[in-house]
Amino acid sequence: MTVLRDGQTICTLDAKKGEVSETILIKNMVGREIGNIYPKREHKEPGEITLEVRNWSAYDPKQGRNVLKDVNFNVRRGEIVGFSGLMGSGRTELALSMFGNPAGYHISGEMWVKVKRCPLRIRKAQ
Repeated sequence: MTVLRDGQTICTLDAKKGEVSETILIKNMVGREIGNIYPKREHKEPGEITLEVRNWSAYDPKQGRNVLKDVNFNVRRGEIVGFSGLMGSGRTELALSMFGNPAGYHISGEMWVKVKRCPLRIRKAQ
């Protein structure tokens, strides 16, 4: 196994000779020892709900079909949320419909931010 860093060969290790371990690889990849790769997690009580989406649906008039149907989720204070999925799974459509709706989807459902309902604003497709 050869470790490269910044365009330089750092080391070559022989796995058959037992020279390879997670600690040695990390040290050579990073350039220093890392004492606590997986720090202990503290238990924290979840914060209050700061964003909630209820029954969120979006119809795309260009495609003539629903691109989202009855999406529900909430985010609590201190959480970091990401959406992922394959192409066509709706992650992009969800983001577009929630934050500006530049695609001009027909949206239904509710969005609440800090216990205040946000009005839906339909934007014409450009």
